Amino acid sequence: MSIIEKAIGKMRDGVRTAAAVAAVSESRRRHEPVPLPRAERHRETLPYVVTRQAAVDDCVSPSDALHIDFDALRAAGALPPESLERQLADEYRRIKWPVLDRAFGREGAAIADGTLVMVTSALPGDGKTCTALNLALSIARERDSSVLLIDADVARAHMGELLGIRAHPGLTDLLVNPGMDPAAVVLATDVDGLRVMAAGRRHDSVPELIASQRMRDLIVELATRNRERVIIFDSSPLLATNESQVLAKLVGQILLVVRANGTPRPAVEEAVALLDRKKNVGLVLNQLRALFGLGSYYSSDYNYRGGSQS
Repeated sequence: MSIIEKAIGKMRDGVRTAAAVAAVSESRRRHEPVPLPRAERHRETLPYVVTRQAAVDDCVSPSDALHIDFDALRAAGALPPESLERQLADEYRRIKWPVLDRAFGREGAAIADGTLVMVTSALPGDGKTCTALNLALSIARERDSSVLLIDADVARAHMGELLGIRAHPGLTDLLVNPGMDPAAVVLATDVDGLRVMAAGRRHDSVPELIASQRMRDLIVELATRNRERVIIFDSSPLLATNESQVLAKLVGQILLVVRANGTPRPAVEEAVALLDRKKNVGLVLNQLRALFGLGSYYSSDYNYRGGSQS
């Protein structure tokens, strides 16, 4: 039994889990992320890019929409080569649809705080940042919902660097300035249905800020302003900082990214032990070796699959 299979067993015993599993052949480059659904091949436009400015809702500053540079994201390894997008697109849908089902009660009752989704990992480098980015872009394709992607990894702020908004005011600025309107820091993008928020200025007391009543109030405000929107937090690794453990208590869904044959089993078990057993936890296996050759997938007995890189 592999390290990851044992980790899944551990989570099955203690946490309500939906595991996401994808295989990436060793012949592919190490930092190849999971792709997103692509427009029909005969179209010349890049996927997700819209010709009109993204609509401004009641929580978005009416400034020019942020341009999402897909070529730059591919060059940085945050998006896959175009040749692989279609091949793995369905795998990411298998991650997002159960998340949306739980968020909006599409196949039963919605779970508490289901629209609040935290993407994390046990250790740095397991793939959580690009998992969050790809998930957000995939949800933005939905007709009935939109997504707000928040860079909550203040120490590293890799998401902000990828999107070119690292220096923009963001989450921490809202937390230290209770009178600030979220519209001042929520950015519309030229990807229809996608809004983003930077991490904000680095602060010595980030765990205390995340644990504050102001953070709880902010989450409620963001969630209630648009009830058809999913809010994704790209959190810091659970074993690297304290704030991710605090944030995990405020959301309804958690995706824990595990790098197959890379994340040590004790680290996975320790990360799982930090999570509330009442939370809905999904395990995303990243860089899992294909068992039957290039492009084939290993499926566990859970209800959806997928994978990503960071």
